[in-house]
Amino acid sequence: MRLEWCPLVGNPSISMKYYSLLILFVAVLVSHCLSPNISYARDDESVPDLLRELRERDVEKWFEDRIIRKFLKPYEDAKKWLHDKANLEMAWQQLFIYQSATGGRNPNDTGISNFTFFGQWHLVDHPSFGKGTLGYFFERRDNLADATVTEFTNEVGTAWDTNDFGISTRDRTALRQLWWEQRILNEKLVLTIGKLHPENYYDRNSFAGSGSTKFVSQPFAVNPTRLFPSDALGLNVAIYPSNNYYLTFGFNDANGKPTTSGFNSIDESEFFKAFLFGLTPVFDGLGQGNYRFTFWHTDETDDHDDGFGFLLSCDQEFGKSLGVFLKFGYSEAKLKTIEYLLSGGMVIRNPRGIKGDLFGMGISWDNPNDTVGEEYSMEIFYRFQLTTHVQLTPNVVFIINPSEKENSGELAVFGLRFRALF
Repeated sequence: MRLEWCPLVGNPSISMKYYSLLILFVAVLVSHCLSPNISYARDDESVPDLLRELRERDVEKWFEDRIIRKFLKPYEDAKKWLHDKANLEMAWQQLFIYQSATGGRNPNDTGISNFTFFGQWHLVDHPSFGKGTLGYFFERRDNLADATVTEFTNEVGTAWDTNDFGISTRDRTALRQLWWEQRILNEKLVLTIGKLHPENYYDRNSFAGSGSTKFVSQPFAVNPTRLFPSDALGLNVAIYPSNNYYLTFGFNDANGKPTTSGFNSIDESEFFKAFLFGLTPVFDGLGQGNYRFTFWHTDETDDHDDGFGFLLSCDQEFGKSLGVFLKFGYSEAKLKTIEYLLSGGMVIRNPRGIKGDLFGMGISWDNPNDTVGEEYSMEIFYRFQLTTHVQLTPNVVFIINPSEKENSGELAVFGLRFRALF
């Protein structure tokens, strides 16, 4: 099946019929989604944010789940006992993502399972030395279809992955993160050392920063211009002089990988470095805003040259329901990744008054290196809060001129994401 498009930002010849239908579809969704409820945005990928989501969870749901919650009560009681008696927080999350592309592509579908077990152990709370916490993040990831995410993306032809959970092998098991965090000077200075995930510190966005809970494709879930090590030994320093701005900087082993400890490669002295400056204003009549600028540099490794780039990530509340975001990224051409990317869009929180539901729409443009040309995409999703613990998110990604394939035209990738957090 071939989709006909109306030009959003490019110059393909497009049918007005499909454009009108798309505008009507979005207008209907927006009109049904706007509600007077407010749910403050969080970043949803780091261990502290995931645990905060559990502690502060206040959701409504589509289906009554008293029986499920009664069955889970011993588990919840055990977690509460560990938290109260030993200051140990722990949780687990299960994700399933399935995607299928239009047209005669082979492979035309992919699927992944991603199980994570994570937590924090609060071991130090001293008036002089501050608060000290040990954090961990364990992951099991499996491909559920014949094609991996990478193979599927290559067939679709985009310079970025259609979801942010690709792996080069059929499956993997890894202790991806293990770190110590020390909060001192009334928590105005935060030091974190260990095996870290740099994206948790330098690639954040409250409305477009999580492939688990919000947008699925990489132009919105992350910023694919960045060339970060995935999980690597390193140090991060965060300074919070006031409630209006903050600084964070650090370094990591540029050869870091999820499946290795990092001690086997850090002595090669090839490092990734980053610096972020963030503004956190609250505007009367609007709400919370977050404006972040990140500069990063990576040393040369066996996989890439040395080079630098920068990221701009903005998100702003507009009243009680609407949130908008804008992301921009640049990396040096010699790094052979996406050179420029611009994405933006909006989310509507608590659509139709159901806490936990979320609607989102975004548009992106990118200009990769060594490819056919520029490409454009639009993603639309609706996240249903089915039960207290379970979310279901159908989504569709429309793509114009996938940059890895000449004259590939337009296509759509339909997806379904299941998420359970306990």
